[in-house]
Amino acid sequence: MAMFALLGTLAVGCQNENIIPETLTATDTANLYIVKYSVDGVKGHAHFKTEEEQRAFLHKLVALAREGHVVQLYSNTTTTSLSKETVTYSTPIETDAVIWANKMMNDGYTVTITFDEDKEVYICIAYRP
Repeated sequence: MAMFALLGTLAVGCQNENIIPETLTATDTANLYIVKYSVDGVKGHAHFKTEEEQRAFLHKLVALAREGHVVQLYSNTTTTSLSKETVTYSTPIETDAVIWANKMMNDGYTVTITFDEDKEVYICIAYRP
């Protein structure tokens, strides 16, 4: 019997934690900004309370692209569009790359960001999966 009690407590300890802390209210979770991303194929996600925090994080991801990493941003919305449209945008300005990528991500696109060292421009490619 003691063995079953011990196994029961271990099973509870192995369960996944909530992504959103339980101390947040429904109002707090409605205002969260979520970024799903990958860097060189390694996926992650991050939650922010303000748009400014989210934008600062996107700047960090774009800076990683400048260092030679491949950054992808995934849409938080599901689209019912049947079009598999691809849109490409190039800019030498980091802030412009962040703003464009964020807009496309919010419009339902997956965005890949790389940096062309020869031309010194960010190459942003948005597509609908």
